[in-house]
Amino acid sequence: MANPDAPFGFKPWKHGAGGMPGRTNEYLIASAYATSIFYGDLVKQVADGTIELAGEGDAFIGIFLGCNYTAADGSVVFSQMWTASTATKTGTLRKAIVADDPNMHYLCQATATIALADIGQLADMDNAQAGSSTTKISGQAIVIGGAEGGFRVVDVLDVQHGYPIRNAAGNPDFALPGANAYCVVKPLEHQLGGSAGTEV
Repeated sequence: MANPDAPFGFKPWKHGAGGMPGRTNEYLIASAYATSIFYGDLVKQVADGTIELAGEGDAFIGIFLGCNYTAADGSVVFSQMWTASTATKTGTLRKAIVADDPNMHYLCQATATIALADIGQLADMDNAQAGSSTTKISGQAIVIGGAEGGFRVVDVLDVQHGYPIRNAAGNPDFALPGANAYCVVKPLEHQLGGSAGTEV
């Protein structure tokens, strides 16, 4: 079957130097930060040391994997998303878990039809679809092409993550990844190393 148009942001896929992906660190979220951040969203570190949702074309620090904080009523909350303008207990911290290794490769979905020839091309994050407050999962994807980009495409997969690529009729077709194919991308515009269009 054809790949569904259902972007999910970015997931740790493999490490560029081998070993396990998903190496994480804690970062702080500013008090009552007014933008929701979903599981799989790219985030950036800003001047005060906290993280915010990354926009299209921004350098980023990594992938948001969830957060924990003490709510205004004193209860401890663990969540896959940060809900915009959440009130927290005075004097407490809001900690985000971020996969921030600049050598990690990410799995994501492309916004349009792509081909195997797109392997090696530059790509940028696409923020057109919002995350879901129900599933708490990101809606970010990638758009391929252009002279510069925050990523380089290193592989193209189908929706089954490595099963035979299928055409619109549902038949295996290794020459046609097709619309909304899954890609593996390497970060180039990472705040811990590298710049747009440059290998890290």
